[in-house]
Amino acid sequence: MLSILIPIYNHNCFAFVSDLQRQAATSGIDYEIIVMDDCSAQQFLDNKKIATLPRCKFIELPQNIGRSKIRNRLAETAQYRHLLFLDCDARVASERFISNYISFCNNENTVVCGGRLYEKTPPDNRDFLFHWKYGSVREAISANDRKLLKTAFMSNNFLVSRDVYEKIYFDETITQYGHEDTLFGIALEQKNIPIVHIDNALYHTGLETADVYIKKNRNSMENLVAIAKKTDAAVLSKHVKVVRVALKIKRIRLKRLFSFGFDILHKIIERNLKGKRPSLFLFDVYKLCYFCKIYTQKLTF
Repeated sequence: MLSILIPIYNHNCFAFVSDLQRQAATSGIDYEIIVMDDCSAQQFLDNKKIATLPRCKFIELPQNIGRSKIRNRLAETAQYRHLLFLDCDARVASERFISNYISFCNNENTVVCGGRLYEKTPPDNRDFLFHWKYGSVREAISANDRKLLKTAFMSNNFLVSRDVYEKIYFDETITQYGHEDTLFGIALEQKNIPIVHIDNALYHTGLETADVYIKKNRNSMENLVAIAKKTDAAVLSKHVKVVRVALKIKRIRLKRLFSFGFDILHKIIERNLKGKRPSLFLFDVYKLCYFCKIYTQKLTF
């Protein structure tokens, strides 16, 4: 009935998988849990113990294949008709997490997104404060608010039937962090496959330092430029705010000013993001300026 699929990279997820296995076992359904390690740079010995849990597999890849390709590989390995994709840096928030998804397994033409949560109290270590604040404000969104956004697909916690997944797959040209879920969401919309949003979130446990998180978001802007090469601007702008704003900047002939602005402002903004009061507005400006800079270098928009 249900294949629970978890790609991992440099993270210990034995406790998370144990909780999932316990819930699945008590639900009375046919299930499997497949955890696939994308050639982690670090060894987490606890992860190998996943293979000792009932109906669980642990697969180590000999080389890193990237965020999209590993999800596709997991789907190809799965035996059941419904696929529950979960990120590894997570913690179960509800004892009904698995059962809440089971009720949707009768619908073959729907994608169900459960959402994401962050701890209510900020981390003691200031290095992780920016990631926590961004996630708490921008990513920890209720199901009702995600419905209003209409295009809010997140790949960290979603259920999809095999039939739907095989119509789309994740784009394997996306290997770095960022926006592989944007392309997946666009494909769902183009094929008229509805997204159902429910409050069935997982806690995100993989907080990263401001340095790492800023770098990953620059990578995501680079991915966005690559996506823009092959995606209609109007379609992409509907799904990504920074593209919408960049198109407005183009219309008022200010794209080069914003591109130049990154060189002037990036060090000032980075200092703020690493400080005690990181500004999400300044981070938006940072991403917009960087997007305009690399877009102007590589494309004409």
